[in-house]
Amino acid sequence: GLGRLGGLTELQLGLNDIGDGGAEALAGPLARLAGLQVLGISSNRIGPAGATALAPALARLAALEDLELYYNEIGDGGAAVLGPALADLARLQSLSFYGNRLGDAAEQALEARLGHVPFLDL
Repeated sequence: GLGRLGGLTELQLGLNDIGDGGAEALAGPLARLAGLQVLGISSNRIGPAGATALAPALARLAALEDLELYYNEIGDGGAAVLGPALADLARLQSLSFYGNRLGDAAEQALEARLGHVPFLDL
């Protein structure tokens, strides 16, 4: 499976209709991709439950530079979990998060947590 691809640096899974169940299944193998620099999981109908499942895995991706999460259904609840999970990713240069039905308070919380990210698109 995916976990055996430890040397993988880029993974593009956009437009695959992953949903929350797929995000939950992806979380375990994803956490083992220590060298991953680019992850695209946009346009996959991932909601708050999927975001909650992915958060611990994403937090372990210390080499991650570019994360594409746009056009999912993460919402305020998912953003509240992802913000802290991504906050310590020092190499993160770009986070595309638009189109996730975030309220103003959730956007402000993400901006506060992820102010170190040069390109933050909410």
